[in-house]
Amino acid sequence: MINKFIGIGHLCSDPKMQSFSSNTKCSFSIGINNTKTDVLFLNIEAWNNVAENCNKYLTKGSCVYVEGKVKNSQWEDKSGNKKTSFFISADIVRFLPNG
Repeated sequence: MINKFIGIGHLCSDPKMQSFSSNTKCSFSIGINNTKTDVLFLNIEAWNNVAENCNKYLTKGSCVYVEGKVKNSQWEDKSGNKKTSFFISADIVRFLPNG
């Protein structure tokens, strides 16, 4: 099985950094224009060195190339309903010129 995501998009907001005991995580969302009226919004998570560089150099509107894996997160809401969301776990984030 292959689980590989590759996409280019613009950050929807400034990245958010979180520190844990032995890891750091940077989260941000990107918008990818499929057409002029159709935009795909994706949540991205980067870890450790990649996370630190993303937090240092990216801001809202930055253009990025993201390569990684599609992952999911599962939880129960307050009513006990099972919920699932999907996100991209980034292995590579390249900073592209805005334009």
